[in-house]
Amino acid sequence: MPQTKIDCEKAMHIIAQYVSRITQIDVSTLLSDRKKLDSIVESISKFDWDTIARQMGLTRQQMYRWYYDTYQRNLYGSVSQNDIAIIKDCLKQAISMNQNIGADFQKDLKLKLSKEYQRNSFTVAFNNSKRLVMSQLKHASMCSNDTISHVSQESFTAQNTVVKNTNTVQINNNIVDLFHFEENQDNIFLFNIFE
Repeated sequence: MPQTKIDCEKAMHIIAQYVSRITQIDVSTLLSDRKKLDSIVESISKFDWDTIARQMGLTRQQMYRWYYDTYQRNLYGSVSQNDIAIIKDCLKQAISMNQNIGADFQKDLKLKLSKEYQRNSFTVAFNNSKRLVMSQLKHASMCSNDTISHVSQESFTAQNTVVKNTNTVQINNNIVDLFHFEENQDNIFLFNIFE
């Protein structure tokens, strides 16, 4: 489905009008400090995205996603390349050691970055880095120059996660497990690699 181009200034004016009705803060004041406006939007417990979306001629989901996925990321900025490198390094290390990369891992990882990022900016950078790292590790394990003489497949359960299509590969008379990973309900991936 093609992405709808949203007029940022029009959308923010409509949002500022809505916030102004609730807070009695002048629309021009709200528009002059976009980060303050954003913090007020975040503080309104039942923000009426349906009303905003109707005025923009969009669905609630389109308006909501634009605000949180595009507008906020542009407002606060993306994660720096140096911090993305830190995220990738930490992910490579954790995944290769079969560590849980859930909420606690992410909380600790945020402390290693050069600054605190807006939630969505961090999440996008983390998930993109995770996909890239997992793809690189999987590719590295599949592109070994060693001769593969035997492959057997089975499924098993590890730490409440069903891992499917586990390949046991015999390479130069050594048995190596390659776990083809599957996501569980906590977005945690488990697999082993060989180097």
